[in-house]
Amino acid sequence: MQNYTMNKQILCIITITMLLISCATTGGNFMENSLNTEQAEQREYYNLAFEIISNPEGLPDGWVKWGSGSQSVQVDSIVTYTGKHSLRIWSVETTQENDWVGPVRSIPAIFSGEAITVKAFLKAEGVTQPGGLLLRVDGEGRALYFDSMQREGVVVNEEWTEYTITLPLPEEADTIHISVLLVGTGKLWIDGFQLFIDDVDISQAPLKPIRKYKADEDTEFADGSKINITSYSPQTITNLELLGRIWGFMKYYHPAVANGDYNWDAELFRIMPDVLKAQDVNELNEMLIRWVDSFEYISTEKDNSVI
Repeated sequence: MQNYTMNKQILCIITITMLLISCATTGGNFMENSLNTEQAEQREYYNLAFEIISNPEGLPDGWVKWGSGSQSVQVDSIVTYTGKHSLRIWSVETTQENDWVGPVRSIPAIFSGEAITVKAFLKAEGVTQPGGLLLRVDGEGRALYFDSMQREGVVVNEEWTEYTITLPLPEEADTIHISVLLVGTGKLWIDGFQLFIDDVDISQAPLKPIRKYKADEDTEFADGSKINITSYSPQTITNLELLGRIWGFMKYYHPAVANGDYNWDAELFRIMPDVLKAQDVNELNEMLIRWVDSFEYISTEKDNSVI
């Protein structure tokens, strides 16, 4: 019985911790607008020309190495097409035929338009396999659109040549990935990246309208949860455990919550004091059933206003 109680206490602590981490990291539904605003203010800072380099031993700011191959990626200030720097990918003695590596830049899909185009100047030496420019548009937890020179069977020229890929840019897109891949052996230089939305440079491209959610208006707990647990019993642990499970499930699967109709962190803090007072399982179940039923299962009037 002592081990059971201890396990329940540990589970309760974990549940509360996960709830608080979720609230702190996601900020509830009402944080989405502020994040989009911040992205909009920084939309010109994507370092496509590789000119911003905080770490001389690393890649340009915002760029990371993609792939598990043995090839190396480094800034090159000698062989360039435009500006002060290019990026160079080169193979080493241990590089295998199927090894692939490339620098990648991931950009929030905050732009409004029908299509996205990426352009870059590439130059190769001793490259024999298809590779080069890559563009991927992600959304809803998956790749929505993808194309690459490797997919098209194109081998990079040995003189500086501009290559282009265009893909649709659907409304549900959330991330854009641009990259250049070296497959197998050889050397590859990259310079002069450009991104366009419907043929307009991203520095001038219109942004998606930012949706205004009903959840943004619920600020009762903006300064804190107002929850103070000074002591707990086995029933308290059971109450919090069940609340945490239901709250977590509804956070991701309730249509009205997903639609931004409710500030879900605030709803948690609002019901928690009553849950803490429940004296037995029957009282707890009745309380949670009423709580769940109080939220419209399907929002009868979606707020599609934008700012």
